[in-house]
This record gives sequence, structure tokens and C-alpha cells, in this order.
Amino acid sequence: MMAIQKMISPFRTIFGTARKGEEAPSGQPVVPSGVTLEQGFPKGFHVYGFTPGPNPEGEIMVGAGDPATSHGAVFVGRHNGVWRQIDLPDETALLTHFLRLPDGRFVAGGMNAIGRGAILIGDARASDWHSVDLDLHAYSSIAALLRLRNGELLASLGQMVTQGKTKPVLFRSTDEGMSWAKEEQNLPISMFLSFAVDGKGTLYGGTSGDHDPLLYVSRDGARMWEPLPPFPSYKTYKMVHVRSVRQERIERLYVMLWGYKTDLADRVIRLYVSAPDFSGWEELPSIDDSHFVFSFLVGSDGTFYVGSEKGRVYRSKDFGRTWKSVVQFATNIGAYALHEDSSGQIWIGKDFVAPSHPSLWRLCF
Repeated sequence: MMAIQKMISPFRTIFGTARKGEEAPSGQPVVPSGVTLEQGFPKGFHVYGFTPGPNPEGEIMVGAGDPATSHGAVFVGRHNGVWRQIDLPDETALLTHFLRLPDGRFVAGGMNAIGRGAILIGDARASDWHSVDLDLHAYSSIAALLRLRNGELLASLGQMVTQGKTKPVLFRSTDEGMSWAKEEQNLPISMFLSFAVDGKGTLYGGTSGDHDPLLYVSRDGARMWEPLPPFPSYKTYKMVHVRSVRQERIERLYVMLWGYKTDLADRVIRLYVSAPDFSGWEELPSIDDSHFVFSFLVGSDGTFYVGSEKGRVYRSKDFGRTWKSVVQFATNIGAYALHEDSSGQIWIGKDFVAPSHPSLWRLCF
């Protein structure tokens, strides 16, 4: 085994590389009900992120990584089409977040082969990618990437302070990603894990940490932050997804929070919704018995989708009040990433398990 492969082996374990799935007698992949396999997508890659492609009419771009070699790539294609593979520089293992700039270029964030942050810029065809000239060796993977209304870009990550501990850091770009300036955040959190922007341009930051969970709001583009009312107590927590959703003419925040209530045996995932006046939070019913959620998509029609561990994808048509398991994969990971394309098709990106469990699927109901 190459040295670099030894270094990333913990990350391969985290992202579900060494899992064995069931196989059909013919050696073909097991296709669960409710999904269709994207046959033309290459095998051998985990899928971690989506964005509309250079031609957004039906075309998508996929951020992917080969778990065995840490080789990173993006793929551009469409349903039943030919998928174009573009390799990434600097041993970039995976890209999870994408932005499209006004001139058509892409900015993407993710992780390099040794688990540190990576920010890349791609041309308008997504054919040529280069790393931003920024030393991110001391920082964790890019957790969130955002373009503000004034055109500034924000990248969220944590700075490593001790083994397994981070402090929150934002990098800001005022020149469309060409250069970035570090902004340390003096807040009692470990990282900003997710962002949401409402219709008025107000920015909300979902956090992680070891104290009672707080979600922060900024009205000046992430320069000053104010805490919103606290959530129920957690010993340690991660606000893995924050979404602003317009519901009955009122914009409300939905927060997917994972954490430990008391000890390591009390791990839960909960969805919270803000009161209309942001005076507090309502805890919605649990999503089955899943212990972790990788992805959370709010469809254009208001339908919620969640990809969880244990190979499941869930759907809610009543804003998270009730959930139905709509896909059960044979492998443990339900979906790292979910995406709705311009036609309303829902795509699922998950783990690849050799030899017969590909990673790109579509819902078919």
C-alpha cells in the first residue's frame, strides 16, 4: 500500500469504503424499488456532491472520489448520456460544495487526500481545474461554501488546535475566489457546518460544538453574529443541515441536528423548525430510527428528502411531520448527496462498493 493510501485509510473507513453489499446472482447490481441506476456512470467512485452542469438544462456535475487511491474527479453528463470525466489536481480526494460565478466559472470546496481543506476554481466548461493559492494544511475539510448577495464568497472550515479539536474559521473572497482572507470567529463553537440565506438576504449559520446548541444570525455578511434562542440541551452536537423554507407565506428555518444527549449510547438525529417569530424551536418527530443523516434536500414542490445511514432514503410531504422510507439500498450508506435537476428529477449519490454497487441513482416515482 502506498504511503498516501495509508494516510487516508481512516477517511476511507468514515466514508464507507470497506463495506460488502449483496450481489445479484448474475453479478449485476441489486436495484432496490423506487430507484433507477444511472448505467453510464463509471464505477469505482463515491459520489459526494452535485451542482447543475455547464449547460444547466438537464446536465449535472458530480463531485466524486476513488476511495482506493484518493483520486478526485468531477463528472459532467445527463440521464442516459455520456459522462465526461475531468480529473482534479493536487490529489484532491473529493469535492462536496459548488458555486457558479456570474461569468460561468465554478468555485468548489472539499477535501484533499490527507483530510485538509481544498478550494478549486474551474473554467466555464468545467474542463480545467486549478487549486487556489492558499495554504489550507492546518484546516479541516470545507464544510460550507456560499456566495453572498454582494458577490463575496465565504468558505467555512475549522482550524486544527489539538487532535480532534477545531476552532471556527471563515475564509472570505472579494474577487470571485482568486484570493481569500482568513477571519477567525470568536464564538463558542467548533465550526460553522451549514449556511442558509432567507429571502431578505439574512444569513444563518448552523454550528457544531460541545455546548448547548446555538444557531447564529448575521445581517452584515458574516462579520457580526447574534445567537438565536437555544435548542434543547445536547452534550455535543452538529447542525449538519440548515434550510430556509417558505411555508404558508412565512419563511421558517429547518435545522437537522445530530448529537449526543447524555453519553455515547444516546446518539440522536432530530429535525427542528423555527417559530414564525424566531422565539424558539419545535422538535419534529424522529426520522425512523436512523442515527445519522448525510443529506437533506428540499424539493421545488416543498417535498423533503433525507439520505441516511443504513442504506435508506426518506421522504416527507408534510414539512417533516411524517416520513416514509422510499429506498432501501443493500449497502449501509443511503445517500451522501441529493440533487434536483432542472426537470425535477431527484438524483442520489452514494458509496461505491465493488464489484457491483454503483454510486449514481435516480428516484423513479
